[in-house]
Amino acid sequence: MARWTVGQRLKNDAIYRVIRATLAVARRLPLPLAGALGALAGRLGAWIARSESRRAEEACARSLGLGQPEARALARAAFASLGRSALELCSALDRPDALLGRVSFSPEDRARLDAALAERRGVVFVTAHLGSWELMAWALASMGYPIHTIAAPSYDPRLTRLLRRLRRERGVRSIWRSAPSAARRTLSVLRSGEILGALIDQSTRVPSVDVDFFGRPAPTPSGAAALALRTGAEVVAGFLTRRADRYDLRIRRLAVTRRGRDDVTANTARMTRAIEEAIRGAPDQWVWMHRRWERR
Repeated sequence: MARWTVGQRLKNDAIYRVIRATLAVARRLPLPLAGALGALAGRLGAWIARSESRRAEEACARSLGLGQPEARALARAAFASLGRSALELCSALDRPDALLGRVSFSPEDRARLDAALAERRGVVFVTAHLGSWELMAWALASMGYPIHTIAAPSYDPRLTRLLRRLRRERGVRSIWRSAPSAARRTLSVLRSGEILGALIDQSTRVPSVDVDFFGRPAPTPSGAAALALRTGAEVVAGFLTRRADRYDLRIRRLAVTRRGRDDVTANTARMTRAIEEAIRGAPDQWVWMHRRWERR
């Protein structure tokens, strides 16, 4: 915070207070009302954030071959989904069972995750900003799975501390990728036979490789593949998507190619194909407004 200008400090203080106030109000809302208000807020956000809305529409049209009306409707639905998931989580902070009770985890999907863990080499769990990814981590932790997630710290250290506390209360342990101990902790998690979650569906300032994503090359974080190759960990792709008022948790095991110097790219591409397939199954629940195909 010491590096902020006076204007930045005032702006960030205001944002922090709004977030704390939103949390305080949302905690008192019934879950159905929170979901409805969140969806409404998301649609309002789509109207306010015109640039992001146009970007989402263009991405929907180009990636899915949609006409303008269909692309616009899908982009707005994606904003609504994001708002709904966020406010539902806030509403459930003090009563998580109300939301966790809506998660369906089939015996077949559970068996896939259990089989990967049974190898005792650790599990690299790749996922995307699809559906309710935070709720997925809550759900896995509530079922007794040892889940750690790689996360980017917020621009505001107060928000980073808030996120760490809220996740820890639900049994989810965060590894902040900028921390000096991040590399050591990620290796320790896998060598202990536990689960390391990684979101790899966005273009960020981390080591990346270009792989196909909806027919176009997209810079994609390669750390998950590199870790799997280095440690011999199992790899699964998992997603939690909404179906009416419930959520479905799906797990898919992914083979790891260990053949040569292009292994990182080949495995990142395989992970990304799994993500694309999941998005195609619930396109209204992905973050189309992100600059996915631009190098950061």
